Amino acid sequence: MAPLVIERFKDRIRRNMRQPPDVLSSSSDEDYDVDSYLAGKVRGELKGALRRKIQKKSQQPEVHKRNYKKIKNNRLKEAEQTVYIGNVPPNFSSNHLRKLCGKEVESVRLRGVMPPSNSLSKGVAFRRRTYHKSQSSLNAFIVMKSPEAASKIVSHLDGKSFDGKTLRCVIVAKKPSDVLRSSHTIFLGNLPYSVCDEAIRKHFSAEFGAVKSVRLIRDAKIGIGKGFGFVEFLERDAYQLALSAQSTNFSNREIRIKRYSNASNSQSSMNRSNKKRPFPGSSNHKNTHSSKTQKKRKIK
Repeated sequence: MAPLVIERFKDRIRRNMRQPPDVLSSSSDEDYDVDSYLAGKVRGELKGALRRKIQKKSQQPEVHKRNYKKIKNNRLKEAEQTVYIGNVPPNFSSNHLRKLCGKEVESVRLRGVMPPSNSLSKGVAFRRRTYHKSQSSLNAFIVMKSPEAASKIVSHLDGKSFDGKTLRCVIVAKKPSDVLRSSHTIFLGNLPYSVCDEAIRKHFSAEFGAVKSVRLIRDAKIGIGKGFGFVEFLERDAYQLALSAQSTNFSNREIRIKRYSNASNSQSSMNRSNKKRPFPGSSNHKNTHSSKTQKKRKIK
């Protein structure tokens, strides 16, 4: 044991004990006895600390798992009862949405507010109805009393227009692959950041055919578009016509048109591409090469 640690524990034991044993007040001839006594003390304290840590670890995970399961189940239930409404007119309030959805509404939350300046918070901007210049629509999350009521709201409000805005309604628990049909949906790239849903709907319905829904991906904090989105057509012919065009000119900008694939397929391809490959010359690379050669030898 290091001499500094022994000296520190020596002082600590002298301070804590009113009548220190003879070992501590011994002369330099009995240094071995002092060292062995202090070493035993250190071992005892370390063992006690380790025992306390083990007890805490054994107690905490069970409680944490139980709480996590409860929270997860509650969130899943709430997601089945929650309706997301996109492209809501900015002049709408929570009372407007409550009237539209009926008596089975539990709560209404409006999101996607862009304040006119950094000095103004989102809550104050929403109360005053003072938005940024590029603010064209809001998003709403409506929690219903049951999943059946939520599905009724989706069938009742999806595709309806209010104040020149066509609403897009989806149950939050559903995945995008369940909502968007890959046989009727196209992917759009190189979109302007300040583009709105209605402008895309008008352009594509005039160029190719009737549009069922438009989904533009936006930044959650700022609310500005990320430059890509999806368009779902009502008919298969309009979808094939848009794919054959491969691009379209929108506000002096060439928009790329590609085939839309389901989220599960795209996710699996992303996972395959994100797998780390060993760098040539590294130890991992040698191990993989040796394992391949061993397999070949076994086959032979």
